[in-house]
Amino acid sequence: AEMGVLLSMTEWLERDGIGMDIWFPAEIESARWEGDIYGLPMRTGGDANSLMFYNIDMLDQAGIGEVPTTWDELHAISRRLVRYDGDQLLQASISPHGGDLKSPAWLAAGGGLLYSADGKQVLFEGPEGLATATWLYDHFTTMYRGGLAELDGTFGTSQAKRRSAFINGQLAFNFEGSWNFSIIKNEAPDLNYGVALRPVREEGDPPGIHAGTFHYAVPQGVKDPELAWELVKWLTLNEETAGYFMFEQDRPSPVIAFSRNPAYWDENPYWSVVIEALTRVEPLAMYPFTYDVAVIFGDALRDSMSGDKAPQAALADAAVRAQALIDEYWAGKQ
Repeated sequence: AEMGVLLSMTEWLERDGIGMDIWFPAEIESARWEGDIYGLPMRTGGDANSLMFYNIDMLDQAGIGEVPTTWDELHAISRRLVRYDGDQLLQASISPHGGDLKSPAWLAAGGGLLYSADGKQVLFEGPEGLATATWLYDHFTTMYRGGLAELDGTFGTSQAKRRSAFINGQLAFNFEGSWNFSIIKNEAPDLNYGVALRPVREEGDPPGIHAGTFHYAVPQGVKDPELAWELVKWLTLNEETAGYFMFEQDRPSPVIAFSRNPAYWDENPYWSVVIEALTRVEPLAMYPFTYDVAVIFGDALRDSMSGDKAPQAALADAAVRAQALIDEYWAGKQ
């Protein structure tokens, strides 16, 4: 959109009486640039880091009857789940990894933001960011004898390794997107598991952040813009196409009505959790620098969790780098 290669869809939407309220808010906001809509989402991004899968058998064996909803509850429960055999770590509670944009997801769950809505000011070094980094450092330092390095070295950081540990009863909680439903169905159909929202620092904080998604758009110079618009609507707003496509993958649709298809609940008893995640997730205003800033913040969070830097120093150093990147972008637009 910024490069001028896409047509705005705002006038078409208004002309055809298509309101923004048919989509989950964060999904349609992901297509907005400088006030206009430039694409219609084909799948969701709000469920990419806001879901926490839990191993029911592991919780039962530890005598845990309630799934944690806050960080304090998660920390307390984790003490009952972590197990060693001598010096060997056998069983863990959570890994900080998992889901798309995992570091901004932790920040959102802590009540913080990467940057201001207008994209001009870094915010992650504020009180919420410091509280997030501090909690993560304290959790992994006190929970594991060798800290985060021991946890990562034992169970891995990749999606495949974490999922294997989760399925094999070595990792009690695993942060993944809704794509995990179909994977578990194929790889471990008998696994006794449940799904909850990512725990938050304080009640009411969002369980994650919108991680971006794919959109159908209409390019400048297309031979027949009106026909292209009709195709986009057919691909994204028709339940027999868009709704069916996502349902067959066990994944939600950006369109609220399609995701509320009762057939989802027939297949998945935890579908209400997915709906709540999509409703509550924090929108993320996308800019060309978004993912670079997310990486800078993620590196700071990693340095803090691992003990290489104090949380406040790690965030302060990262904020300087991120702000310079943001300032450079805006200076280039003047």
